[in-house]
Order: sequence, then structure tokens, then C-alpha cells
Amino acid sequence: MTYKNIAFSEITRFSKISSLIGIVFLLLFFFASSYALPVYIAITILALAYVIAQFNLSHFYMIMVFVIPFAVNQKIFLSDVTLLLPSQPIEAIITIAFLIKLLFGYKVSSSMLKHPIFLLSILCLLMQFVSTIRSDIPLVSLKTIFLKSCYFIVFFVVSADLYLKQQISHIKLLKVYTFSILIVGILIFIKHFDYGLSKDISGTVTEPFYADHTIYSACLAFIIPLPILAYYNSKVLGINFNQKFWIGCLALALLTFFFFTYCRAGWISLLIAVVITFAINAGLSFKGLAVTIFSVIILLFVYQAEIIDGIKQNKSDSNAKNATLEQQTKSVTNITNDQSNAERLNRWSCAWRMFLDKPFLGCGPGTYQFEYLSYQKKSEMTRISVTSPYNIKKGKGGTAHSEYLLLLSETGILSLFFYFGSILVTIYYALKVYKKAHDPKISIQILMVFFGLCTYLLHAFFNNFLDTDKAALLYYTSIAYIMVAAIQLKEKPNQTTV
Repeated sequence: MTYKNIAFSEITRFSKISSLIGIVFLLLFFFASSYALPVYIAITILALAYVIAQFNLSHFYMIMVFVIPFAVNQKIFLSDVTLLLPSQPIEAIITIAFLIKLLFGYKVSSSMLKHPIFLLSILCLLMQFVSTIRSDIPLVSLKTIFLKSCYFIVFFVVSADLYLKQQISHIKLLKVYTFSILIVGILIFIKHFDYGLSKDISGTVTEPFYADHTIYSACLAFIIPLPILAYYNSKVLGINFNQKFWIGCLALALLTFFFFTYCRAGWISLLIAVVITFAINAGLSFKGLAVTIFSVIILLFVYQAEIIDGIKQNKSDSNAKNATLEQQTKSVTNITNDQSNAERLNRWSCAWRMFLDKPFLGCGPGTYQFEYLSYQKKSEMTRISVTSPYNIKKGKGGTAHSEYLLLLSETGILSLFFYFGSILVTIYYALKVYKKAHDPKISIQILMVFFGLCTYLLHAFFNNFLDTDKAALLYYTSIAYIMVAAIQLKEKPNQTTV
């Protein structure tokens, strides 16, 4: 029996079982009271997870990838509980299905479990579990760590397992996500165009698909390297003229959407990532990159007085009416009259003080938005500062505005240490595979993923998005891909990774 026949028989069998379960639970929902509905939904998810566990997860996984950019935040049964629908229920089903498979004897690759990227990532997650035990707000931390665990299992462990068994490829996953975000981007752009592509509306025009323009820009920056590098390496990748034309159009469209997000952190992260990627392509090694980063840190420390003096003299305001592109870019270092920058410094200062107060375990995952309020200093607060964690006005929300400081303040120094360790090891293996891969296609694919990952790691200094699946999917699956590519290079040096 061919693979297509097997796939068709699986789909047929799945459809029959799902239809039967669906009819039964629709009847239950129809006659159920409002109090019993959450219980029936939980039972339905468990039942669907059990059914899906009997099949290959790859088909359901790609459906999840496609719907994530379209997911919208919805309240459940008129309560205060919200879910990204339909993506988060699908992620929950895949998580449970994978755990069921493990329970019934399914084995993941030992090479993955022993790999430094996996070990450092799991140590970081374990430290967050420990922090949850000592959390200031246990229920909030439990919810947060549950969500993070689901993301880690679905986006990292499951994707790595599927990559290793070559049931799906990361590049195909990125293509599906790109196609999906392209449709979303067109809808957002049309909506934005009705407002004259105004910067003032850019923060909310991305709704309901993306909470604001910053996360939208981060996701666009992550996948933009795919069409750009494919366009410039068309010969190596075997792309014909017609395909190259459409890839060029795709890159142009995504860059246009990206520009009109008006997200300064996004713009800068992409530009710096371009420089780093060009340097890597020109022969810069991991050691050279590490020395360069260390040298920049030393220079910033030595000339900090001059830098601070220059920053204080910068009066460019991104919020000024009809602000030019130059003004918006320069405003990144304006901490005097640019309210968004001043508020970001306020959040960073609070995160640092929270870390100093609880350096080892932090205040608990997910608690920053509640705890930082008491750490604010009146002299550092701005007109957009928040004094209550509830009923926050649009444009005044957010948490620590830094992935790294958020992790430090919520889960402590050891958690951040393991997180940085996982990042450094990932970069090391990405450059190693890029340099040593015998197939040039693998090198280009790794460079695409490394480029995209760089944009997020840079953007993470100014914002934090790993608490939403739209960014977490791209981040964790990319790290998983680099890990799998490194494993395959070691075990089968001549094998082509797709």
C-alpha cells in the first residue's frame, strides 16, 4: 500500500471516529447546563486527543501552523477567561495526544534528549517550575507555566520529533506560516489603507489577528528572510524564473507590510540581523561573533558617560505629529520626551528592582504585570504609566518590554542563565551546520532560519512575545530545526535536510 493510500485510509478512519464523537458531544452540549459545559469541553478535548494519538501527528500539526496567524482572542462563555481560537485548543489536543503516545510506548530520539540545546531548554523550563512553587500569585503562575509547557512540548519537542523522522520539514512549516500570514497581512493592509496608512492607527489596525503592531512586526521579520534568501539563492535552490518572480513579489509584499507596522524595534532588529547575516555569509565564525558582541559591550561600558549625554540631547519624538522616518528611527534613544521609551525604561527599572529583591526564583511566572506596580518610582513614571493591573487602556499595557528582563524578574538568575545558554548553543550549532554542511541547500536553509531567529533575539531586548503562540511557534520550531540539523550532520554527514 502506498503512502497516499495509507494517508487516505487514516483520514477516512479519523473522519468516521471524529463524526461519531462529534454527534455524541453535540447532543451533550445541547442538553447540558452552563455549569457543565466546561467539563464537557475538557472531556471532548481529551477524547479528540486520544483519537488523534492513534494517527500520524504531522497532518494535524500543519493545520495548527496554518490557523495560528488567523487565531483571535475570545472570551469563553462570557467569563474573563480568554483563549486564542482556534489555535490554542488545537495545541492542547496535540500536547495531550503526544503525551498519550508516550504513555503507550512511543519513543522519541535519544539523540534529541541528550542534545545540549534540549538539555539547556528543559533546565530553563524546570527552573520556571521551581519558581512557580514559590510564586507570589500561585494561580497566575500555574496558568503561565502550563501554557509555556504546552508551547515547549508542541512547538519544540513534537516538531523536533517530526523533523527527525522526516514526517514534515521546517522549511515547509515556514512556507505554510508565510502563506497564512500573507493572507492576514493583506487583510490588515487593506484595513490600514482605509485610514491612509496612518502611523496613529498602526497599533490597533492589526486586530483581531495580532494584539498590536509590535508582535505583528516581530513575526513578519522572522519569516521575511525566507523569500529574500530564496530569491538571491534561486540557482542553488533550483528555483526557476517564474517561481523567482513570485518569490520576489512575496518578499516585496512582506517588506511593505513590515514597513507600515511603524515598529521601531522591528525595523532596527531586522537591520542589525541583516548585518550579522552578511557577516556570517562572509565568513564570520562563532568565535568572531562572540568577540564582536563582547567588544561592543566593553565599548558601551567604557563610553557610557558620552553615550548617556548624547541620549539626553536627543529630542526626536516618535509620537510627534507627521514624524518622519528619520525622526522615528532616532527616537529609539530618546528617553527625555518620548513617552514610550521613558515608560519602557520605567518597566526595565522595575524588573531590575524585582530581580534584586528576589534574585534566585523571582516573583513567579506571569506575575510581573501585577507585581511591578509597587516597584515603580514616582520620578520614573510617565503619563502612560499604569497604577492598576485591571482595565488597562489600549496602548498602556504590556509587561516588562524585554524577554530577558521579564524572565529575570519572574523566575530568577538561574532561569535566565540557562536561557542564554540555550541561545548561545543554538547559535553555535547553527553556524557549525552552516559551515560544515556538504549540501549548499542545507547551508542556505540554516542561514534563513538563523537570520529569522536573529531578528527575534534582537527584538526581545525591547518586547516579549513568547507568551503568545504566534511568535512562540516560530521561535521554538526554529531552535528545534537547528538542533535536528546538527544531529543529522553528526550522524549522517551527507544526508540532505529539507
